[in-house]
Amino acid sequence: MINYGNSGAVYTVPGYSPFMQMSAQLPECGSSGGVAGTSMQNGCCCSVSPANCNRPNPFPPPCRPGPVGPMGPIGPTGATGATGPTGATGATGAAGENDYAYFTTPAVSYTTGDTIALTLSDSQTATVISTDGQNVILPAGKYVVSYSFQAESTEEATVSLIPNYNGAAGSTAAREDTATTVDYTVSISNTFSFTTTGTNLFFTLDVEEEPTVTADTLINALFSLTVYKMA
Repeated sequence: MINYGNSGAVYTVPGYSPFMQMSAQLPECGSSGGVAGTSMQNGCCCSVSPANCNRPNPFPPPCRPGPVGPMGPIGPTGATGATGPTGATGATGAAGENDYAYFTTPAVSYTTGDTIALTLSDSQTATVISTDGQNVILPAGKYVVSYSFQAESTEEATVSLIPNYNGAAGSTAAREDTATTVDYTVSISNTFSFTTTGTNLFFTLDVEEEPTVTADTLINALFSLTVYKMA
């Protein structure tokens, strides 16, 4: 231990034996010319006047703690814990609405202004697409339509096939072919799409005859139509 002057403060020096503790005691500070007591000015045990220093103090009282140093690096992440229980299954969403129907025409003859006759040949199970023999009846939705028509023309003529939907002729979806000779086989096909709030889809023929021809008949007609309802 070390007794700093007459202040009565006693400090123990770590590692010192009792004898060394005693020998390390500092003499009391002088009091002439100043106030007696323990001071750490200039490292001496002295009064307020440096002239009264006895000797440097090799063992000052413990200092106040310094500022906290910066935080060290974060250690490695521990192992992942066990997986929690599986939550409840959510409600099942609505079923998709993809649908299709395939139509053909019976073996009949056509002339200008006629509407193509239709027979349902194949469809998706529980399809919402139907026909009354000439019209394809479509609920609201988005549709892709693909058609193909072929027939022999008995006279020279330009033959147009015109889709009708949403209450009007679909001129941008119409296609034509010209019979340049008698018994010429006209061939017409196209694919188009449209959106409807609900409509009937049907196809009409327009046969523009040569001036010298009074009537034109299309025989051995073949027609195929596929209607796709998109989800």
